[in-house]
Amino acid sequence: MPVTFMVPNSQMRRHGKNWKSVVRPKHLTEQSFVKIDETLYPGLDGYDIYMASPEYCFLCASRDYEREKLVEIGCNLCAIYVKDSNEAYLQRKRHPLTFRDALSKFLKETSQIKGRKKALAASRYVIDGSGSPMESKLATIACLPKSLGGYGLRRPKLNYEVVHNDEGRAFLKRESSSCDMVWIKEKIILEYDSDLSHFDRNQFVYDKKKYRALQMSGYQVYPIIRDDLRSLTKLDSLFFTLRKCLKMKKEEEKLNQYVEMRRKVYQNLFSKY
Repeated sequence: MPVTFMVPNSQMRRHGKNWKSVVRPKHLTEQSFVKIDETLYPGLDGYDIYMASPEYCFLCASRDYEREKLVEIGCNLCAIYVKDSNEAYLQRKRHPLTFRDALSKFLKETSQIKGRKKALAASRYVIDGSGSPMESKLATIACLPKSLGGYGLRRPKLNYEVVHNDEGRAFLKRESSSCDMVWIKEKIILEYDSDLSHFDRNQFVYDKKKYRALQMSGYQVYPIIRDDLRSLTKLDSLFFTLRKCLKMKKEEEKLNQYVEMRRKVYQNLFSKY
């Protein structure tokens, strides 16, 4: 609150306790809006009501958020999860609201709108397929360039289905496992173990078996827990190790050169954790 309505001209602007109105910018494309399905909202029958598209929401967010938060928002718009009403449970395999390529295409076709240049630059680092809010944060700081406060890692696949070899398949009794962040060529996996999985003993035991099966299948698995996110030093240690495993240049001087920028990005993304 307040809900914001967009109107064609200044004469139609109105304000209320829980809503306000703004005049529609002249240069918005048709892709900026999507029509609300009347069958989902019977009370709207007979009215043509539109809402901001995910791509336009991303553009609007560029006016209020710094680059790393904007990348995180983009990852969440392209995610495959949704929170339930109490925000404790994440429902996986939801169809993404949009995709990275769609964000870029929309922004390239939209001109003379405030925040467009910033949003277009941020869209380069958005990754499709995040399975949780924390995965979006980790993907953001992992892949942002060093000069922008990230670790400069190559783009991984998120929630990628890794097929086990015969040994791993026999051990886990499953053909494959969905993994949070996967660098396919190098066979490197980063898995985030949330507090929720630790509260569930069965899930905890299964995760350990899953990691073992992945190792049997030739992958290196690096688990990360919430406590690791409470320290930039711990995060540095993990991602510096991943850089070595990915056979990337050490560039320790450059990584140290941008430590203050990385600290700022870290605080913006993980301060609540």
